[in-house]
Amino acid sequence: MTELQFDAESHTYKLHAEDIPNVTTIIGTVVPPSEGLVRWKVRCAHQGIDPEERRNAAAILGTQVHLAFADLAAGNEVDPFDYPEEASGFITGCRRFIDTHGPQFLASERKTYSEEHWYAGTLDAHVAFTRGAFKGMTARIDLKTGKRIYKESHFPQLLAYEQADIERGYDPSDMRLILKVMPTGNFSLVRVTDTFWDFKVLLDHYRSVKAREARAK
Repeated sequence: MTELQFDAESHTYKLHAEDIPNVTTIIGTVVPPSEGLVRWKVRCAHQGIDPEERRNAAAILGTQVHLAFADLAAGNEVDPFDYPEEASGFITGCRRFIDTHGPQFLASERKTYSEEHWYAGTLDAHVAFTRGAFKGMTARIDLKTGKRIYKESHFPQLLAYEQADIERGYDPSDMRLILKVMPTGNFSLVRVTDTFWDFKVLLDHYRSVKAREARAK
């Protein structure tokens, strides 16, 4: 029985009843926002739009698409009426990915953790491809619904999950891929080129930030 506990409402984890930082929090704390994000916030301000409200709406939509993807991974029928209308194109993109590459899902929404490096997170999918360009290969996949892929923050996530999975006894994968689904119903796959040590640098920086905060109190 795993000692990892997850609180969905706060999106926090505990391991052996102790708080353990999650991968997205670690990366979000130390990787500065992209220039594109900064410009977007400025445009929102000029247009009288609350950027946090817009981001929260996008996050809710992303959660709905992830739920649909998990259902598809389990072989379940996904009724579009169970999801917001604006999720329809993204879900179609998920279906097209599955139809094109025939992934056998070894895991979906797997909670994983590294006791050695002390972090936790949720892997979107671990697959073995049965057709398409990657037939015969395995991959760990992170699903994204945003307009852009940010290598500095998105790439290290998957290496963190892979390292944690390996510690838990799972096999390494042949590749790490970001599955970007779009409101048009299309999808693209971006191959991740980071290593675990790219994430480890961010993790060490995060620990330094937290240590400084603790000393300042």
